[in-house]
Amino acid sequence: APVQAAVLPITTEQLEYARQIAAKLRAAGLRTELGEGSGTISKQIRDCETQKIPYMLVIGAREQAAGTVAVRARGSKKDEGVVTMEEFMERVQKELK
Repeated sequence: APVQAAVLPITTEQLEYARQIAAKLRAAGLRTELGEGSGTISKQIRDCETQKIPYMLVIGAREQAAGTVAVRARGSKKDEGVVTMEEFMERVQKELK
């Protein structure tokens, strides 16, 4: 996939944290897109599904406070759960190998 992960902040309040997450993903070599909060989160997820982006990392107030991300895989109807960035990076690195 041209873009491997999309970081989607729910509101503009989480935008700075989302930028930090996107920077970490890029530093690890993942092609990452940052949703700048344009439209509702449902619309952003739908757009990512249309673009066939494998992973969407949804960032809300709880995730920001805990330093975690909510992972949603393409084709999944619901979140796969909240994990730390380290756990997500390990998962993606295994899949890339």
